[in-house]
Amino acid sequence: MFLYTGIRIGELYNLKMSDVKLEEKVVHIICGKGQKDRKVPINHSLYFILEAYLKDRTKRKVSCPYFFVSLKLDEKMSTNVIKRLVIKLRKKSGIYFYPHILRHTFATLMLEGGCNLYTLSKLMGHSDIKTTTIYLGTTTAHLHAEMCKHPL
Repeated sequence: MFLYTGIRIGELYNLKMSDVKLEEKVVHIICGKGQKDRKVPINHSLYFILEAYLKDRTKRKVSCPYFFVSLKLDEKMSTNVIKRLVIKLRKKSGIYFYPHILRHTFATLMLEGGCNLYTLSKLMGHSDIKTTTIYLGTTTAHLHAEMCKHPL
C-alpha cells in the first residue's frame, strides 16, 4: 500500500473496509494529515494484491470494520505490526528503510514515470504544491529530462 498509494502509516492503520472501493479501483483516505480527505486510484498490480487479501479475509470470516486486521483476532491491526514487518524485511533484504521512506519512494517513482507535480501533490494529500517540490531534487532522471529542454 505504501509503494502503490503513498499512504501515510496513520492513514493505513485507520483505513476502513468502506474506504477501499475495489470495484471503483480507489482508496478513499478520510481525515488524513490536516484532516483532509483524498482519493487515490488503485493500479492494476495493487488491485490483484488487495483482491487476494480480501478473499483471505473473507475465508477467515473477519467482520472488523477496519481494512487491515489482526491475523489472529477479529480486530484492527495493531500499530506494532508494520514496525515488526519492516524489521523483518530489513534483515532479509539488507536494506535500511522505514514506512515513511516508502511514501517518498512512491513520489519519486511517480515523478520518474512522468506524473506531473500538481497531480502528485493531490495524490500525496499536500495542500501546498511547494511541499511536493521536495521530490523533484530526488530524481536524477527528472533532472536529465529537464536538462534536455535546454535550447543550446
